[in-house]
Formats: sequence, C-alpha cells, structure tokens
Amino acid sequence: MPSDWKVFSSENVQLLFSAMDQQASRGITINRIAKSDLTAGTTLEDVHKLFNDSTASGLEPENKDAPTYTLHIDGKTAPVIEGKGSAQGENIYYLNAALEAEHHFYRIFLFHPGGSASADHEDFVRIAESVKILNDELTMVDTGRSSYTKQTLTSEDGLSQIQIPSNWLVTPNLSSDADIEAAFVSNEDYMVVLREAKEELGNDITLQEYYNYIMKNNADPDGTASISERTPVKIHGMNGWQVEVLTEVDQMRIGYVYTFLESTNYFSQIIFWTTEGRFDKAKADYKNYTETYSETL
Repeated sequence: MPSDWKVFSSENVQLLFSAMDQQASRGITINRIAKSDLTAGTTLEDVHKLFNDSTASGLEPENKDAPTYTLHIDGKTAPVIEGKGSAQGENIYYLNAALEAEHHFYRIFLFHPGGSASADHEDFVRIAESVKILNDELTMVDTGRSSYTKQTLTSEDGLSQIQIPSNWLVTPNLSSDADIEAAFVSNEDYMVVLREAKEELGNDITLQEYYNYIMKNNADPDGTASISERTPVKIHGMNGWQVEVLTEVDQMRIGYVYTFLESTNYFSQIIFWTTEGRFDKAKADYKNYTETYSETL
C-alpha cells in the first residue's frame, strides 16, 4: 500500500483487512466467504457476480454492464470489475476483484469517493496485485459479538415487540411485508417478524394450514430444503410451532429458525437466519430471542 495508508481494526468478523489513507478517502477492504457456505459447484465467476450484486455489496454500479477483465493476484487469475458507483448517496470509483483459494473466495475492494480512472487505476491495480493469502484455513466465526444488553423493537402499529441484542440495527427491506426487521450484518445475523390478520386470510384458516402454506410457498418452495422435526412452543400465551430449515438462497447455504404463532386475531412468523456454517452456534440464541416476542391483543 502507499506509505501513508493506515490499517484499521474492525468488529466485522467477515472483514479480514481494512486500510485507508490519512484523508480517509482512498482505501481497501478484503473479506471472504467460506466455500462450505455456498452451494455445490459455485464458481469464481458466480462469486464475482455475487460480490458485485448491489444488494450484497451496498454499491449501485453506474454501469451494470461494465466489462470484466482479469488480474494476476497471488499466482491466480482474478476477475475484476472497475468503474463508478454510488453508496449511501456518495459517488465512488472502485475496483472489485474476486480471488479463489482452497477453502474460501476472497473479495478485494478498492475505493475512492470522487475518484476516477486517471487518478486511481494504476494504484488500484498495483495494490490489488500485491495481495497474498497467507492463511486460508477454515476458522470458526465468533458468535459472541452480539451484545448481552438487549433492546426492545416494536412494530409501527405498536402491536408486536421483541427483544434482541442492542448492537443489532433496524434494517429496512429484508422483507417487504415485515412488521419488525433487524440485522447484525457484521456477524451475518438477520431477523424479521411478519404478522398477518386472520380476517384477511379467512377466519376459518387453522395454524396447521397457515404453517403448510408458508412452508410450501416461502420456506421450501422447491422441496429441496432440510427441515427439522416441528417443536411445539408457547410464547406469551400464544401456541405455535418452531422448526429449523437449511436451504440454498442465491447460491448461499442458509440456516433459518422459523417460529409460527397463533393469537386471537393473528398468525405470526418470527424468522431468524444466518449462513449455514455458523447456524449451529447461533440457533440457540435465536430461539432465546424469539421467547421474548409478544403481541398486544
């Protein structure tokens, strides 16, 4: 890197490396995805598309059809997209490269708000080509980074609430129908609460029928998910079921805890999820958070 760039530590468990210049304008981040968290047969080109997807990256490219070229990084061929885009209302010049190793795919992302090809291309290419992976071993993600202090999130209509760690953030657009939605993106933790009025579904619908419909149309539409035995639950006077689902979404292997509850006027879903690789460590916490859910009848 240029000598005036400084390395920064990060609480993001997926972020391996982060550095910026003294003006906090130009910088680099490197993160990775374990191959075990991806569907079988996922290629480097597939992952490069995922790294450049605006939903996953938070960056909206100016030219969605920008050409891909390759660089030679750590003895391997790495696909690259370079150009301009916007993130949080700011225009950014960037280089986005994908690199494959034995156990992981790596994203090498260089950026300069307000930058340009003439100002940044040569430096960005030189820095990207200097990257070396010194240790590609699989590591267990620390799931203890969610805060022990809890916050209470309440739906806009005031009828639903749930307690989750205080460092999770309200995150719009996880689901268009969500009454409550939040995430701890640094640790790949996500949750939504969806409440549906019985009168809109048909007053004669049963919890069994509601469960069957959601599982068939939302949780396992193609019938390929791995679904645990259904466990009866009772939460704040509401009866229901809880089930674990392992499935594939956009080439990612995901683990879900679905909880279905019935109250006098509503059916509700409380859904937590993360990558399959850390699901076994996270699911007990998800179930504990779900136990705090309540509705104002």
